Amino acid sequence: QLDGDRATATSYWMEVMIGEDLKPSVRATGYYRDVLKRDNGRWKFQTREVFAYDMAPVAGSEPSSMAAPAPRCDEACLRTAMDVYLDAMTAHKPAAVPRAIGFRFTENGVAIPLGEGLWSTAQGPVGYRIYIPDPATDTIAFIGSVKERGRPVFLAVRLRLVDGKVIDAETGVSRGSPFPD
Repeated sequence: QLDGDRATATSYWMEVMIGEDLKPSVRATGYYRDVLKRDNGRWKFQTREVFAYDMAPVAGSEPSSMAAPAPRCDEACLRTAMDVYLDAMTAHKPAAVPRAIGFRFTENGVAIPLGEGLWSTAQGPVGYRIYIPDPATDTIAFIGSVKERGRPVFLAVRLRLVDGKVIDAETGVSRGSPFPD
């Protein structure tokens, strides 16, 4: 809905996982509620609310079609996954990241192949590390810094794991450094 330089939108989503048998199954559904603002002729997100519907097996589905949930990754497991990811980034070795089928990588909101963007220019080791693990959702967030072309850059990463492998990797990089020279 458009109202001058403000707009609201509702978008529906569905998470489909491909099992080892290569059969797709719907794991979750929901919707986003977004508020956007026009700034110098460009639309920018102001807020996004994410809602997930409770999922239950579809009536008549065979129990064998419902895969048993994988064991959750505890805090230590999530930290290790993030460290492996960051070490692979600074070593420029994307193949070192265990990825699930359907893996998606974004940098500053743009989907790009893993190995491009900061992955091709980061210099290690990673500076300070702040971890925010969420074992209930197999997700971990990270805030820290790396060097790029000899200068520090601020880095925020969110990883979501499925069966111990990364399915989503979102990276935010601030190159307008808030750090002193």
